Amino acid sequence: MVDEHADVFVSGLTDDFFHDILPAMDDTHELKAVLYIAWLASRSGCPATSFDQLLDPPILRAIVGIGSPEQAADKLRRALDRAVSNGAVLRVKAGIGDGARQYFLVATPSNRELLERLDAADVGRLLGLDVSDREEISRYRPNVFAVYERLVGPLTPLVAEQIRDAERSYPREWVEQAILMAVNYNKRNWRYMQTILNEWEKTGGPDGVPRGRA
Repeated sequence: MVDEHADVFVSGLTDDFFHDILPAMDDTHELKAVLYIAWLASRSGCPATSFDQLLDPPILRAIVGIGSPEQAADKLRRALDRAVSNGAVLRVKAGIGDGARQYFLVATPSNRELLERLDAADVGRLLGLDVSDREEISRYRPNVFAVYERLVGPLTPLVAEQIRDAERSYPREWVEQAILMAVNYNKRNWRYMQTILNEWEKTGGPDGVPRGRA
């Protein structure tokens, strides 16, 4: 049963997805996986979609096509890894070690903020996950370097240092969104991303609301 507070999560796709994330996607399996996660969340009323739900044969076939179950599952894992690295999906693991169960949420601003702010017990409760007291809940989020390499290309030592400086000066979410926006405008260079951050510092951030530094 989903907790009564679970409605604070947004399961649908927001403007951020269509403006920043979708233009950077170049893999059909990744896109289909994200769309099915959003669809399943909307149907169930629970923001988290489990990996097992995506393994349901009709859904798995729709995402990655026809193939052996093992090959299809591997393709799905790769698509989900790309979606997480791309910033389209958030991944939560419940359990310990190799037996941990994976859940995925559409990476809306509300979901990102809540997963950062809440402790593990609250995450499990709000997602309606069936987790015992002995199990752990962990949240995975790629670092900014992984986001840059996924969307832009290999890091040079100079760019890596510039990203570290930016993370010390701005909230991490700003840096990630600046990378996504630059890619959307086909400006795949750090100078343009830094210009975006400088402008946001004057205007109060991507949404015009001042935030604390990382």
